Amino acid sequence: MVQLLIVDDEIHAVRGLEADVNWERLEVSSVHKAYNARQAQEVLSSHPIDIVICDIEMPEVSGLQLMAWVKTHYPAVESIFLTCHSEFTYAKEAIHLGSVEYLLKPAPVDELERAIGKAAESVRRSRQQLEFQATYEKYAELWSSHQPLLIERFWSDLLHQRIPSNADAIRKAALQLGLPFAQDDLFLPVYIQVDRWHREWSSREASIMEYALQNAAGEMIAGDGRHGHTARLHQGSFVAVLRLPASTEPDPDRLAEACRTYIASCARYFYCDLSCYIGRPAALEAATDVLQALLDCANNHVALHKQVIFLDQLKPPASSPALPEMTRLRELLEAGQKDLLHAELRRYLAAMRTLSVPVSFLHQFLHDFLQTVYYTLQLNGLQAHLIFADPAYAKFAASATRSLYHLEEWADEVIRRAFEHMQAAEEAPTVVDRAKQFIADHLDQNLTRELIANHVYLNPDYLARLFKRETGLSITDYLTEARIQLAQKLLVQTELPVSTIAERSGIPNFSYFSKQFKRNTQMSPLEYRQLRRNGYRKE
Repeated sequence: MVQLLIVDDEIHAVRGLEADVNWERLEVSSVHKAYNARQAQEVLSSHPIDIVICDIEMPEVSGLQLMAWVKTHYPAVESIFLTCHSEFTYAKEAIHLGSVEYLLKPAPVDELERAIGKAAESVRRSRQQLEFQATYEKYAELWSSHQPLLIERFWSDLLHQRIPSNADAIRKAALQLGLPFAQDDLFLPVYIQVDRWHREWSSREASIMEYALQNAAGEMIAGDGRHGHTARLHQGSFVAVLRLPASTEPDPDRLAEACRTYIASCARYFYCDLSCYIGRPAALEAATDVLQALLDCANNHVALHKQVIFLDQLKPPASSPALPEMTRLRELLEAGQKDLLHAELRRYLAAMRTLSVPVSFLHQFLHDFLQTVYYTLQLNGLQAHLIFADPAYAKFAASATRSLYHLEEWADEVIRRAFEHMQAAEEAPTVVDRAKQFIADHLDQNLTRELIANHVYLNPDYLARLFKRETGLSITDYLTEARIQLAQKLLVQTELPVSTIAERSGIPNFSYFSKQFKRNTQMSPLEYRQLRRNGYRKE
């Protein structure tokens, strides 16, 4: 909920505004009123105002002057100007002050409500950002100042099998660290895997966020060290291990509820979706076997999302689901039916979410779909390695087989790039013009047909055919002609030596330059310079 202040020296205008707007629907909890700048400042100092609706023309202090004061003392407050003045200078100043809207009286109620809703949404986003920033800074400080605890190192070494897998070695390692484990204690691992992040993180931010997730799992699932511990496995995955003293039975309902609460909290505060896979109680030396079963379970159910899964309630899939008919997808791709292709893929992948889908299926789909796209690109004379080789695409490709969500995200990116370059290839004049411009901008360099083709993402032979059809010249002949034309211009308009002009024209071999120049103009460079300059003098 937000609080709002109306500032206007016209009492009737304030009352009308207060009566007309549906404040409850806009989630405005309190509407305050002021009839001049002094009263507005008093309200702002005594109430947590989020939005100010302000007139411009008021006695003593104008609305613009008031909002300049507000921005200095209460920078988080959003403003909306409601005035009779349509002058550009007023609107310009309002924009400078960061106003959400500049409305003219009498403003329709729906326009005014849209402006208030827009300002309220901005207030809510700012609050969420501040809340996130406070949480982020808390865990950033913890991450920077704390080294991994010995007890977490023990679980990490055990689960990564850096401790020998026999019971004596495991018990000895626990004893050396002084861990409070009884001989007959049982341990229940909960495997936690991030399905996806809703934000992009730097490497350091990602480490901090995973540290935060692990600490939250320790508090909400493992009992914050009292009944269990957490350990990181790989990027985006870790395990919470619950210790069960002798004769203690786990409460599956309570554990499942704790996991669901944890999943919801992580979605809200840490901008990620994750799933929890709950194992079965086992002796200390058998905990790694249960964990491996949980990993296999996660790999065999990649369609699950934000779920709590008990190991004993799921069975491995009997076989992978059927792959889509690639011929149909290729036909849509070749026909340029981008929207239909997207819809077909999404409908298919949505149906997969109700099945037990193993990670091997994602790999099979990826390779078959890429084969279809590459074949279509080849038909259009496009070189796939030039389209899919940049780092931006590598991000999608690296995570494509993590889950159905990532596979769909990757397929969308592949389709977008394929259609973008296929459309460009069909616009032959545009492609040829781009090639011409590239030649003109790099005449002094060692241009090759391959280099020019790479610039427009086409196969060199395919570009050569387009170029010949559009200009009547081969790329080599066009390049030579452009260089001779540049040389002609430099010979007449500058005093540069012929050898320098040859280099600037991209033909540094003086003998070859002279030969090409004479072939195209029937005279030597010096003869051309003298003749053209004499011609200019006579004119």
